[in-house]
Amino acid sequence: MKQRIIIGGVALILLSLGGLRVANEAFLPSRFSPTGVYDSPNFHDTLPFHGYIDTMRTLLTTIHPHLPDSVIHDIAPFELRPETPTGRGILLVHGLTDTPFNLADIAQEAAQRGYHVRAILLPGHGTTPGDLRYATKEMWRAALSWAITSFQEEVDTLYGVGYSLGGALLLDAAHSHTLDGLGLISPAISLPSISMLTDLLQYITPWFRIRADENPYKYESMSMASMAQTRQVARRVQRKTTSPPHPETPLFITAVAEDATLGDISAVVTLLETWKPAPARGRIYTTSPKENTSQISYHSASRPEQNIFAFSHLTLPYSPHNRYYSTEGSYRFCLHYEEGSTEYLRCRKDDVIYWGEMGLQDSLIFARLAHNPDFDAMTKDLFSFFETTRSESDP
Repeated sequence: MKQRIIIGGVALILLSLGGLRVANEAFLPSRFSPTGVYDSPNFHDTLPFHGYIDTMRTLLTTIHPHLPDSVIHDIAPFELRPETPTGRGILLVHGLTDTPFNLADIAQEAAQRGYHVRAILLPGHGTTPGDLRYATKEMWRAALSWAITSFQEEVDTLYGVGYSLGGALLLDAAHSHTLDGLGLISPAISLPSISMLTDLLQYITPWFRIRADENPYKYESMSMASMAQTRQVARRVQRKTTSPPHPETPLFITAVAEDATLGDISAVVTLLETWKPAPARGRIYTTSPKENTSQISYHSASRPEQNIFAFSHLTLPYSPHNRYYSTEGSYRFCLHYEEGSTEYLRCRKDDVIYWGEMGLQDSLIFARLAHNPDFDAMTKDLFSFFETTRSESDP
């Protein structure tokens, strides 16, 4: 009852703001309008993956003429081939508002281990926030289905690694495609109850957040519609995974217990514990020590010596040496503060800062942690799981 009252109150507040956002939408910059790039699919059955990469790089260069080639390369789909083919492939699927840069650090780890790596760009991403407003879950699923099917023609075994929305999409795809393993990083398989409001609010107030969009690798602005589509993906996955039997696909999940974006970690724990008959393994980071179980290992998300009081939803896929998001990088996630406020400016510019997640230490000036101090151990665990389950399945 209390939760319903809170949701209802939030709804009234957002509804009252909705008219203002709608009225002012005509005055928003052009990036809040669709470009038309995704009006039709940028892939088809006879298009080789390198052709898809070239097509998307050309389109992205046209839309972002001010961005250097190196950034265009980072936000476009990419492929890494091993010098000696091993027959093992990994398909990477990024999160909502992200680009393939989201999983580039993991791609390098996979390539060093001899995997043939591909990363796709989900429709609506990499161009303008306006494009993502009109992207649908059907568009995302179609792109992923094409990527899986075309990749399986070139490799003997195929694994899927996805972050947040990408993880949920891969889990959904595993019910209709045969994959040799899944690696899900902070998967969006369960969202806070308040997310149900987005189904209605997308028609009233188009934008959940409007920001300067200074990050070339990820939209800072976010539409209500894209949040609603993500919620619908999560709901679809929940319906499919409520009870066994599950796909006979080995499942690895790593997540953060204090994740403010996804909320309660119980859905991840339940999925790991009920995933049968295939093997499942979890690696969960938490600020509250817990005993390991037969399927889940718990790891500390606190690094006081590095001013890290918690891991965030953004933490896990990025190396501590990531050139953009690391401690020495040029970008900090400070969108939980009002743009231009004293707190926001201190978060972006202070020499000494704390790192963590929303809702835990709000008395501190902090940036959401977007690099993983435990990246090496996490990726070792992920790829060891893939190799172990592969050897167990070999005759």
